[in-house]
Amino acid sequence: MDKYIVSDLIMETARAADFEKTDAARTSVYSEDSFGDVKVCRLNIKDAGTAKKYACAVGRSVTVYTPKMWIINDVDGRRLSEILARELHGLICATLNTTEISAKRFLVAGIGNKRITPDAVGAMAVDNVSVTRHIERVSREDFLKMRVASVCCVNCGVLGETGIESFEILKGVVSICRPDCIIVLDALAAKDLERLAATVQMSDSGITPGAGIGNRQSAINRDTLGVPVIAVGIPTVVSAATLVADTLKRINMAKTDKILERIINENKNFFVAPKECDIICDAASVILARAVDMALGVI
Repeated sequence: MDKYIVSDLIMETARAADFEKTDAARTSVYSEDSFGDVKVCRLNIKDAGTAKKYACAVGRSVTVYTPKMWIINDVDGRRLSEILARELHGLICATLNTTEISAKRFLVAGIGNKRITPDAVGAMAVDNVSVTRHIERVSREDFLKMRVASVCCVNCGVLGETGIESFEILKGVVSICRPDCIIVLDALAAKDLERLAATVQMSDSGITPGAGIGNRQSAINRDTLGVPVIAVGIPTVVSAATLVADTLKRINMAKTDKILERIINENKNFFVAPKECDIICDAASVILARAVDMALGVI
């Protein structure tokens, strides 16, 4: 059944049941904290061998397990944004090897199709991120006194709508804006319905748009763009095949007959989203955008 299970979440796809706090060779470090009903799991994979062991990329990742974002109140929503901002700020500082980001330039990019609600959360979040690059261009000296990062944003759309891959758009924007770091916001696929809009994943290893739904495009990362890339995503869909396969696995029906296997295969291109998906994306995009603003010192 594992071959049918698709997920963008590192904590769902990792082969190890439990990450070791620190392994003997210090090639990985895992830690976790709880802040009320929010749980934060941090993982730092330092070499390719360990990455292969855990079925994930080399680099740092943070997985934040949250309450369902569309049913929490405004106070808890802001508190969640603050937790996400603190983790994102820490990941940025570690990636850029700095403690001060106010003088750095950031490009915040939205990946996804605004016309398809479950795929719109990244693009919707970017629409709510505060931009400051235009202020810097007026007076660099006055801008530095504000002690905020220089932020510009772009929504990449999708290949079927623009005819241009997100990577190609970002490569062009990077050549003009020359950011110190790119923050990419995107919708993800999970294997567990409980994780939908109740998880935020951050990673400094970048992202491959469409990977979770079998529509893999060019990778967006430091190697391809020459700039550090931090990917931030919220799961909004579950593959129908993954849902069935995971359910069968949980009830110890890993071995299936040919008829059932054919049905699962036929459903690999179908994805399930909650009926409240529009409300979910509205709430999640606001929480995520506010976290980015806080992390970059804009608010």
